[in-house]
Amino acid sequence: MRILLSSVLVSLLALGCGKSASKELDDIADHACACKRDDETCGKKVLSELQTYTEHNRTKAVSRQVTDAGIKINECLNATGVKQRDFVAAMEKMIK
Repeated sequence: MRILLSSVLVSLLALGCGKSASKELDDIADHACACKRDDETCGKKVLSELQTYTEHNRTKAVSRQVTDAGIKINECLNATGVKQRDFVAAMEKMIK
């Protein structure tokens, strides 16, 4: 699964992006990291926020900051119990 996550994040990095998209993802990352460990309800709420973001930013390019935010979101959501496959599915929407 780490290989799939890495390939998604590398694909996102290859696209390039504006500052507003990076700021939005940084905010989502902060929300994810504010969830308590094993609080899957909080994690799923943030995942929903991420899915909405990715649906609205399919055609925008993604920069290194966005990739870094994606890594942070993944690490924090994993701690809440959100399945990595659900995170990857949300992020893949940006590159499809």
